[in-house]
This record gives sequence, structure tokens and C-alpha cells, in this order.
Amino acid sequence: MKSFYINCGIIVFALILCAYNFNTGFGEDHDSLRLIYGATKSVNANHLTASRSWGFPLYEIIIYKLLLQENGILFAKIFSLLFLAASIIIFNRILRRINVPATPALLFGITFVCNPLIIIAGNSLIETSMSLFSILLTINYGIKIITNPGKLWHQYIIYGALCGISTLIRPDNLLYFFALLMVEMMRTNLNVKMWTAAMLISVSLGILPYFMLEYPIFHHYPTPARNHFLYLLKNLVCTFGLLNIPLLVFILFKMRKSSTPINRYTDGTALYLNVIIYFAILRWLLLPDEIEYGIIIWPAVLLLIAQLSRSFTGSIKQLNVWLVAMAICTFLPNLWQVYFIDRIGTANSFSAGIGPGVFAQERYRREYNSRLLHFKDSVNYLNEKFHLGIDDKTRAFTENRNCENCIVISDLKVRRDSNDHKADSAKRKFIFVPEVSESRGRRNLLPYKRPPTFIDKNLRQIP
Repeated sequence: MKSFYINCGIIVFALILCAYNFNTGFGEDHDSLRLIYGATKSVNANHLTASRSWGFPLYEIIIYKLLLQENGILFAKIFSLLFLAASIIIFNRILRRINVPATPALLFGITFVCNPLIIIAGNSLIETSMSLFSILLTINYGIKIITNPGKLWHQYIIYGALCGISTLIRPDNLLYFFALLMVEMMRTNLNVKMWTAAMLISVSLGILPYFMLEYPIFHHYPTPARNHFLYLLKNLVCTFGLLNIPLLVFILFKMRKSSTPINRYTDGTALYLNVIIYFAILRWLLLPDEIEYGIIIWPAVLLLIAQLSRSFTGSIKQLNVWLVAMAICTFLPNLWQVYFIDRIGTANSFSAGIGPGVFAQERYRREYNSRLLHFKDSVNYLNEKFHLGIDDKTRAFTENRNCENCIVISDLKVRRDSNDHKADSAKRKFIFVPEVSESRGRRNLLPYKRPPTFIDKNLRQIP
């Protein structure tokens, strides 16, 4: 019964946090726009099409149907919110599985939802919350297999199916299938036949549908950033919060010092969570400029602390004080952002300061993306400024399209190194807005700059 009230309390708290920007736009990530365009594109093509990169078929097949309804964007955001609530329930279920007392479980849950990435996942049109739920569900079942003394076929079949479904939401989620496999290899209790069956089921459910739908999996892979190490450090700060990193180090050190010794090979759950964390870091190294791709590292670290707390010899009161401090440090970046770098042109220089937090930055980005979606609201202004000859048949897009009567509006930074707009520029006209990457300053530890409006003197046309 306590668990029910804990779930309800944390979900209500998450709803309050997500409500701040829920009614503003549909998402701070430009990928939210691509999902809206993808829904229209699928209708025109009369088959399911990928919204971007390799595609996210299980999410897209549901979200496209929602988006095509009246008030579709509202339904899509509610869909994300429901999966955040489901993620909270699974997170608390894992805490119960590793026997965390009620009060620390409540504090772990509150800390979990205070993270800006989690809040954004819950109130935006994006697959992050659904993906997070699927990975947590897989982790929960993986821990069940680890803590079960016997080896049962159906457990590995279910595990393979869960990993397959997770992969169908995001193809890179297949990476986490191998976490439990590595744990059993390190603990020398690997059953090859069972794992072969799990792999076949995971591939059949998670990979084959991409080929059946003619999705570009394995054909399109985003280009990673060059300086992986610096991006990794940046992602750690952006995910955990500047104050939380030393606090987490302190807590882990004190727990190790004040805990009964644990053999990491006999404590399979701690080992499993460690491997999940390593895989999340590996995912960041493959594409470090996308923080959400490694979002599972946040609940995994919290669950690892919860697992280690089982052998903590200090008082529960001391543990609760640490968790309250962690929750506060996790929440603060929503209000204020600390930055250390300023960017002038392409050059970076040291410049420390404090600016608006994630709540404000996300709101402006959501408004900016909404203006992109309703680009034609600025049609008269653009006609007058650039003499574009726009008529009712002219279509406007926020990404490059293969069409003859198009206007493409984009962030100059996105197109700077691209030759796409030069290929057949006679067929399209390009409108570039000032660079807005700094309007997501928290992701780059840069001072925040509010994104421009479209009716702006800095708008310029590049032939």
C-alpha cells in the first residue's frame, strides 16, 4: 500500500513540474517538428515513413495517428506524460525489488523526476519518455533474472522480447540487450542456448521490422562530434547538474567507507547497473552532442546508489539527508544555469556566470519551434522584405525538401557546412535566421541567448 501512495505522490509531483511548459508549444527539440512533418509525409506517401535519421517505428506509428487527429499535438504531449508516469512506476518497482525502504524510495523518486531531461521528456512531443520506460522495464526484468537462482527459458524469451520492443522504439536501445549478457559472462553462469533464443527474438522483434518498413536503419548514422571527451564531460554536467557531481562522488565515497564489503561479482544487480552506466557512456561517445541518447544513465546511477545503500551501516536519517540534498541540487538547474564558456563567432572563451534556467530556456525554445511550425504567419513580412513572390501555392518548410515551389527556413548553423541548398537552388529559396544554438545554452554550458522571432531585422536570404 505504501508503494501505491509513493507512486501517486511522485507522479503528482512530476505532473506539477511538467505543467509549467506543457501548454507552450510542443517541444524544445527541433526533432519534435520533424515528427509533425513526418505524420503529414506518411499520409501523402500512404505508408509509414521515418521522421528523421534511422526512424523510430513503434513510436511513430502511434504518434502519427495522434498528430493527425484534431488537437493531435495535445494528445501527443499527453502520450509522453503517460509514459513518464509509467517510467516512475517501473523505477519505484525496481527500488522495491532491491528492498529500498519507503522514505528513501520516495526521495529517490523525487530526485529522479527533478532532472530537467526527465521533465522535458514528459511534456514534449518526442520519443524520449517512451524509450526511457522501455529501458527501465528491461532493467527491471534483467534484475529479476539476476536475483532468480534458477535458469528458466521463458525469462530469457521475455527479456529478448522486451529488448526487441525497446529497439523498435529507438534502434540504439539494442545496445542495452548486451548488458545482462556481459554480467552473466563475467559471473560465469552463461547459458548459450537461452541467450541464443533471446537474441533471435530480440532481432526478430526489434530489427527486422525496420527492413520490412524500409526504414533507413544502418543506412543513416549521425556524424559524431570530434572532441568526444569534452562533450562527455559536458553531458555529465548537463545531465547530473554541476552541484550534483561532487555530491554524488561524496555519497558514493561515504557509502563505500561505511558499508559492509560487497563483491561486485556476487552482487549481480550492482554489476548490472554498472554495465548499464558504461553502455550509456558508450552511447554518448558514439554521438555525444545528443544528451537524451544517454538519458538512462540518470536513473541507473540512482538505482546503483539505492542498491549500495542496502549494505550502508550508517543511519537511514543520514541517507535521507543526502537524498534531499541530491534532489535540491538536481532541481536547481531548472531555475538557474551556470555557464563557463562564451562563444563569439566560432571562438570559445572562458566566461563564468549564471543565467536563466531550463524552465525559461525550454519555454523560449518551444515558442521558437511553434513559430517555425506556423512559419506562414510571417508570410507578408517575408514577401515585402525579400520580394519572394509567395502565393497561396507556395509551401514553407523548416528543413530541406526536394520541391520546386518551396521556401526553406533554417538555422544558419545547421546549414553552414551543408551543400544541400546549393544542389538545385533555382528551385528553392532559403531564408536563414540567426544562429540559435545558444538558445539551448544549458546543453553547451554557454550563456543563454533568447532565440529570435521571425519578424526580425536579422533575417536574411541566401541564394
